[in-house]
Amino acid sequence: MKRFLALLAACAALMGATPVGRQISTRAEKLSDFHIRVTKVVLSGNLLQDVALKEAVRNAWTISSYEFCSTEEFEALKTSGDYYFMLRTRDEGKPGLSFLTLVKGGSNDLRTMLEVFSMPIGSADGTREGEEVFLSALMGIMQENVEKSLYRTGVKLKSVPGGLSRLSKMKLYINSEDLSGQVDDGFKATGLGKDMYIIDPYGAEDIIMSGSSGTAVTYLIAPSQPIRGATCYKLVLDARTQELLWLGKHKIRSGRGSGFLKGDLKKLSRYRR
Repeated sequence: MKRFLALLAACAALMGATPVGRQISTRAEKLSDFHIRVTKVVLSGNLLQDVALKEAVRNAWTISSYEFCSTEEFEALKTSGDYYFMLRTRDEGKPGLSFLTLVKGGSNDLRTMLEVFSMPIGSADGTREGEEVFLSALMGIMQENVEKSLYRTGVKLKSVPGGLSRLSKMKLYINSEDLSGQVDDGFKATGLGKDMYIIDPYGAEDIIMSGSSGTAVTYLIAPSQPIRGATCYKLVLDARTQELLWLGKHKIRSGRGSGFLKGDLKKLSRYRR
């Protein structure tokens, strides 16, 4: 009897160590239902952007079931924890850019919803030429990072392991419109490494759509108009797998406009000689 009372007292002490009603819930636990819930893809009402987003989701999103919805439907459902929402957003700390963000519903305010992952996809003020072609590749990159983000915090957009080494053995096509103004004609003529070629925007679209093996192409994510202090993202994508092989970024300022800088091209060239 004494042993039973002692055991009962020990159990009570352990229970008392955790306040009544307190729930311990990790990020993984909160997001454990992701694969069985519907992801609502929120359409903005911008025809060009919505067509591009629909096509990208249909082409690349495979990790959960999805449905397209309007902003009005999002407003009606956003407090429900039964849905996840994918939508274009803006970040006050990174002006001029549009982000693709995945959140779990459960709040009346987007800012307080549990964010799964968010990544830049384009200008906040418009759709650049060819954006709809490259969005499927970006959606695949988004999906890979979402999978990681279900289990840990702080997942950042970055290139795949060994991406630069792989890139050094591939033909690299550089969209002329992805180049910074500091890349002059002289540098274009003499500063590029082996199998590096400058092409026009339509050629870049053809490359990413071709799915050719051993081929990579650039893609620029930046404000449509120069904004001092804004961030510019420079991507190199594998045309076949659409993986992110290299990622660079810099702040826009005088002498360093948006686009690939001489330093970026020199770095990419060093691995090809």
